[in-house]
Amino acid sequence: MKKLELFINSPYFNRKSVVIKLFDILKNYYPEFTGSKLDRKEIWKKLYPDKKFNYGVMKNILYDLTGLTQRFLAEETFSNNEFKINYWLLEQFCSKGLKKNFHSKYLTLEKNLKDSGNIPDIYSQISELQWLKYEYTDSLKTNDGEIVYSISDNLIYDFLINLFKLYNNQACERISVNYSDDSGLLDKFIENLNIEKIIESIKLKSDENFNIINLYYQIYLSLSDNQNENSYFRFKELLVLNDKILPKNEQINLYSCLTTALTQNKK
Repeated sequence: MKKLELFINSPYFNRKSVVIKLFDILKNYYPEFTGSKLDRKEIWKKLYPDKKFNYGVMKNILYDLTGLTQRFLAEETFSNNEFKINYWLLEQFCSKGLKKNFHSKYLTLEKNLKDSGNIPDIYSQISELQWLKYEYTDSLKTNDGEIVYSISDNLIYDFLINLFKLYNNQACERISVNYSDDSGLLDKFIENLNIEKIIESIKLKSDENFNIINLYYQIYLSLSDNQNENSYFRFKELLVLNDKILPKNEQINLYSCLTTALTQNKK
């Protein structure tokens, strides 16, 4: 509530004193916000003691306060997303032609991402960052060519991880609520995709990325129609060996996938 109050009182976001006054009235009823004193006409008397109640004006003041509150929630989310803050800063450097600032900030952000170990988000973030650089350097006719291949690789890594996680989510729905959709595209897509060959290509290209992608690949293998106990135990073995490279929330996600695989193997 205190941070919201500071936000509403900030002249950068709000210059309407009556909205601040309305907030000061309402905050006294936090968190229940109940009681006859919260009637619009009662609040109006505190805002405009000498004026007759005007529904339209009152509605607009409430609308402004609601909009500011929603903006505050968005700003809170924004301020906690360090990658997006830096990414949008790079976009501004691009638009203003600040080449030195762009390249300096880009190198710092790219290094921080690679050192973060933020699996699996690192692949989408790196590809997004590199795509921005590719577009910017292309406009300057200074592309090095190599970057577009890196973008492609990282996009595919990110795609495969999300593909395997979605496969797990569908299995969860089949198990927990007995829901399945024979017309769903995911199964048909996978049936026509030579995933094993793609995984082999990743292994030849990068052991580090293979170890990560293969871990998620085991989700699919442990749940697919031709699954068996060995695939479940293989997934479990790899997860136990590699869980320390995952952020805590992703460890929880993958152990949940392991539970799904165990449940399906028992059926």
